[in-house]
Amino acid sequence: MTRRRQITIDLSVKSIDMAIARIRAEEEWLKNGMNRLLVRFGDELRNRIDANLSMTAIQVSSSKVIHGKKIQHYEYRSPEYSVSTMLVGNSINVIISGQDAIWVEFGTGVATNTPVGTSPNPWGAMLGFTIGSYGKGNGAKRAWGYYDADGTVNITFGTNAQMPIYNACKDVVAMYPALVREVFGS
Repeated sequence: MTRRRQITIDLSVKSIDMAIARIRAEEEWLKNGMNRLLVRFGDELRNRIDANLSMTAIQVSSSKVIHGKKIQHYEYRSPEYSVSTMLVGNSINVIISGQDAIWVEFGTGVATNTPVGTSPNPWGAMLGFTIGSYGKGNGAKRAWGYYDADGTVNITFGTNAQMPIYNACKDVVAMYPALVREVFGS
């Protein structure tokens, strides 16, 4: 339903007071609608990011010594993360937490991504997340290792930039006109 309001007044104190009251009511309607739109936008973005992240995987290589021989074991695992939203003033904050979210978004390693100093993610260079820029230059190496919580050495060649957050943002921005119609009417 289209909301078109016309306020007509005549030059009397009562008419002007009524017009001011209607303007304030319209202002309140608009503020409430904008809050509903922000929440709706944030919910949609959170759901899309969550769905995209849940479909990603990180390749991990564990190195173990068995009977004096070093054995490489490769596996894929789901990233560890959480996604939440918070309405703050006139904006909605989407918070993505977890050690894996950034690696899945921007990628790591020259073996699986673009050359050192660039980023497959359009936001990468702007935000300072370029290939090879992390880990005191270790990210510029073809492979590197780290210890997990159990003390096992893990060797990695990096992970592809899967961009679940960037892609979710693109999808939800494309939905924005439909979300506005949903909240305010067509």
